[in-house]
Amino acid sequence: MTLPDESGGVENAAEPALESILAASESARALSAAGPFASGFEGFRARFAQQAMAGAVEGAIRDKRVLIAESGTGTGKTFAYLVPVLLSGAKVIVSTGTRHLQDQLYHKDLPAVRRIVGAPARVERLKGRANYLCLHRLEQADNMLFREAEDAAHLARVRDWSKRTTSGDIAEVPGIGDDASIWSALTTGADACLGSRCEFLQECFVYKARRRAMAADIVVVNHHLFFADIALKDEGFGEVLPAYDCVIFDEAHLVPEIASQFFGTGFSTSQLRTLCRDIVVAEASDASGVDFDEAIHAVEKALNELVLAVGAERRGELGELTALPGFEAARESLVARLAELDEVLVQGATAGENLAQARERLGAVTEALGRFDGAADESMVFWFESTRRSLRLQATPISVASYLEERLFSHPLAVVFTSATLCAEGSGAHFRRAVGIDEAEVKIWHSPYDYPGRSLLYVPEGMPDPGVDGFADAMLDRILPVLRASRGRAFVLFTSYRVMNRMRELLAERGEFPLLVQGEKSKQALVESFRAVDRAVLLGTTSFWEGVDVKGDDLVCVIIDKLPFSSPFDPVNQARLRHIESHGGNSFVDYLLPRAVLALKQGAGRLIRDEDDFGVLMICDPRIVSRGYGRVFLDALPPMRRTRKAERVERFFAHFGSGPDTP
Repeated sequence: MTLPDESGGVENAAEPALESILAASESARALSAAGPFASGFEGFRARFAQQAMAGAVEGAIRDKRVLIAESGTGTGKTFAYLVPVLLSGAKVIVSTGTRHLQDQLYHKDLPAVRRIVGAPARVERLKGRANYLCLHRLEQADNMLFREAEDAAHLARVRDWSKRTTSGDIAEVPGIGDDASIWSALTTGADACLGSRCEFLQECFVYKARRRAMAADIVVVNHHLFFADIALKDEGFGEVLPAYDCVIFDEAHLVPEIASQFFGTGFSTSQLRTLCRDIVVAEASDASGVDFDEAIHAVEKALNELVLAVGAERRGELGELTALPGFEAARESLVARLAELDEVLVQGATAGENLAQARERLGAVTEALGRFDGAADESMVFWFESTRRSLRLQATPISVASYLEERLFSHPLAVVFTSATLCAEGSGAHFRRAVGIDEAEVKIWHSPYDYPGRSLLYVPEGMPDPGVDGFADAMLDRILPVLRASRGRAFVLFTSYRVMNRMRELLAERGEFPLLVQGEKSKQALVESFRAVDRAVLLGTTSFWEGVDVKGDDLVCVIIDKLPFSSPFDPVNQARLRHIESHGGNSFVDYLLPRAVLALKQGAGRLIRDEDDFGVLMICDPRIVSRGYGRVFLDALPPMRRTRKAERVERFFAHFGSGPDTP
């Protein structure tokens, strides 16, 4: 089948003339060619889409409305919402999906915009507890048994840093990564915090950060903290975030899934193992004289038996577990051992706050485990995930729409959702259903970059459907000429580890390109290596489809193995598909297709990150041209020129000064 040559993508939302926007919006005027940014911000260029979005955000804040704003790469959406936020004088929460964007907003974008518009707003950043050093845990560190050889050196470095830091943000510690094992011992979650009983309360970094946030005009948080705060309020606990007039969700496409994590409940063996470790430390600190060794050993033995009863790495609905021989007996044995540990904790809890608080945590964990005994709730899907060493039980809402409708949209405040990928179609119907919005203003501003002139969409001929044997081998035959033409400098993105690992083997056998593979290093380290290594090819799965920004000619090719449909066999997806069908919907059209379209837009968005970028997007899945729904994907992509011929790809790279690279 031929690949249509016309430009894809939905049309821009109808907009009034620029003059009308400027007349109605102070924010748009600030971002115009005659505004303060033109003279006060180096490299600034007035853009219609940015001014139009700023006007729309300003109106949403003023009228306390919901705005869904899809804003393509290069439109300048960050300034488009920060300018009206700062000029409004309102109390605003800005919530991001990633820590990287949160840090960029706080350290770079907000100070720049605040300086230019002259706003006196107080700005603070607030992260979750796990991002701050716990002084109580640092005091207990001598009683801890560390697992890694480097932990002792890390502890010494943390002690030295703790005497100088004013924020306690562990990201500031030089030479220790965020994923270092030391942090699990030196930070704490809400369940393990002593709160007002802690001797370090007045010096507590979390406590001080929250006090500053309460007094701020603008607080930059992430989605996890925002929805954790809503969940805390729902349970009647103290607020983490101050009262606000407006919330801006950047990277808003992540909101439905992240929100679902906080309106359910869960139990994990890892959580319980951590508690057992903390009880040992607490006993040493409180010097209770009570021997916990036998009770803790019994709990750890029961945990091992529970994991062994599952017997494999798997993910499924809870009913699959209860049907396994020996699982129920192992679960009941664990419950009994937890009761025995509680009896011992009763004896030690009077010795000090550490053991008293450990007993409270044990009660909460036991209660969480009990919720999965005969669990039944039509609004939830009960599922599990296991590895060789751990088991997690989880209850996840089938939909977060009703939760957000009640806890967010029922209040008189402005809510702005923005991302480069929010609308699978022009109405934003899928996103509105996912978050529970009946009515909202929906605006779409496409990227101003020259996609027709500087990019090419290539769908190779002769590819088999992705589900057949030999797909990876056929994919290799098609991508090698492209990689040679691009001289590497490519991301190859996969929807599964299985196909990625097979492609790794096939490319390694050829030995033509330096390979960087997800899992070998941290995500950031892989990206840095990719920039530094000549002709590199990076293989990645889900986490590399978004949140990765490689500008310039270090990255000139993005290859996608297949259309990113969610697995219909995933337990949460299965429950959501059944729910849609039972309510008269079409699970493919209403759920699987729009989610896949948005995911493809995210992956394709890795290619062109700046106005001087160029590159080829290669999609190896023939269904994008052979199936009727392929048109939906094509229309959602930027307006690239399209081809099915490898020769045209070679001519494209030759035109941009990247001639073929033969082995």
